[in-house]
Amino acid sequence: MRQPNVLIVDTKYRPGWPTDAPLTGQQTLPVDVALTREWPTDAAFAPYISTLNRRLKHEAAPLGTAWAMTCFVVDVDAAAGHRRTPEWDAAFRARVARLPGCPYSYFTRGGARAVWALASPYPIESADDVVRWELRYLRRLASVYAMAAIIADPTCRDPSRLFRLPLVVREGHAERHGLASDASASEFGAWDDEWLLGPDDQLLAIDETVSSLQTADPDAAKAWCAAKKLLYPPRPSPVVIRRPLSSDGARAEKYLEKVEAAVQGANGSAALMRTARLLHSRFDLCPHNAISLLMRSYNNRCHPPWPAADIERAVKNVWGAR
Repeated sequence: MRQPNVLIVDTKYRPGWPTDAPLTGQQTLPVDVALTREWPTDAAFAPYISTLNRRLKHEAAPLGTAWAMTCFVVDVDAAAGHRRTPEWDAAFRARVARLPGCPYSYFTRGGARAVWALASPYPIESADDVVRWELRYLRRLASVYAMAAIIADPTCRDPSRLFRLPLVVREGHAERHGLASDASASEFGAWDDEWLLGPDDQLLAIDETVSSLQTADPDAAKAWCAAKKLLYPPRPSPVVIRRPLSSDGARAEKYLEKVEAAVQGANGSAALMRTARLLHSRFDLCPHNAISLLMRSYNNRCHPPWPAADIERAVKNVWGAR
């Protein structure tokens, strides 16, 4: 496939638009050319193109600047304080080989990167487009972990992020990083969103990522916890209106404080239905009062708590059979 263009800047310190800075030291090149060329400066690339043909800051999106993401870049930090070892390099090579789409990959001073072209540019013309890109980026990272056990940096979801090129002059000395795959830059392929995980597998992959980082890299674990909240924002607790209870309602409330709570993975659905049936058979309650009692006197002990819709469904199923 023909490789897409990316934006090149001669240094990551060059200001981006809308900062009022001169348009120098910036150009657009095919990504395969950019990744294999030797650069005389500490050059970096941005995985997008824009109508301004210059580096953009995150704030450019709400201003209506037309730009389009052209590549998906995965940034991976080495373990043990971001220090590469021969063992880490070998493990990364083996994992990259398991990834589909033949990504172009290279080592950095503290880790490695993998780069895919996008089959079609992703346009960013508003702040909402930025949010959609970032969520899609995190979903792709979860899939990368599931396919190859590669834990990538979720903060790179920022579409304005710059990535240092492989062959640059850095701090007055030449940096030459070897490739981590056998593919040439002209052969690496495109990312396909058909590889994205379903919601359940995606959540499992993120939880496994956080668990594996808790001890090895607590800061990275916090970054992934923040990413998880973006993908799965906490739902507000339902408002439970307290109403005066009848004598049966008061007895039912005391009963629910002692009944066994539902636990996910331990036949929790059956436990919820059993509790609803006992309320129905032992106490004179209307469906509304039964739902209210379950929400405030039972659900807070369940692990995890049930969504209000599930409790309402259980009560309606039981009371509807009356």
